[in-house]
Amino acid sequence: MSIAISGATFSQALNLVKDGYPIRRQSWGEDTYVTFIKGTVSSTVTENFVNAVPRSLFEVADGKTSMPVFVMTNSADNRNDCWTPQSIDLLAVDWVALDQPNADGGSV
Repeated sequence: MSIAISGATFSQALNLVKDGYPIRRQSWGEDTYVTFIKGTVSSTVTENFVNAVPRSLFEVADGKTSMPVFVMTNSADNRNDCWTPQSIDLLAVDWVALDQPNADGGSV
């Protein structure tokens, strides 16, 4: 994957990852990136927000509600883990978006 956008703030990167672009810090290895997986919500839920999260970040699926998650992937190790940004990640301006968006706004 090549870099589509570089030098972004976390806020900019957050919008891009929600749109399906894998993101990473420039200081991370090229094999490491973060993707977003939409949550699921029952078709009977009609509110615009689920636990204060916009419904647009959920897909309709029967069964239990699951919250959206960020997933960090290290393709060299073939490893995927849930990811939560640290303070330094939120303040950094070295975020990049990779040029391989996923059509459904989820993971690559």
